[in-house]
Amino acid sequence: MTEGARNRNEFGQALRNMVAKIKREGGNRIEGERVEGLGERHGIDPGEARRIFVGLRGDVWQGELVGTDDPAGWSAAELEDVPSTGSQPGSGRP
Repeated sequence: MTEGARNRNEFGQALRNMVAKIKREGGNRIEGERVEGLGERHGIDPGEARRIFVGLRGDVWQGELVGTDDPAGWSAAELEDVPSTGSQPGSGRP
């Protein structure tokens, strides 16, 4: 597996955990800048991080993009449903 593929896989898992945590804490929105920041921590440029997030709709999250459905132009996502996976409270993981 290439480093880029490994980074994308790790980013996808980190997104899954982040979205699950937001929902567990009663939230229903994730800002595009937060997705970009998580992507940067995994070596992924901001535009690609946004495209990956949009591509994971239906798998990692369900809901609507705020602003536009353009993978690069949305400002946030309103979360309607997420899988019941992700880190558990108190685990020390995001």
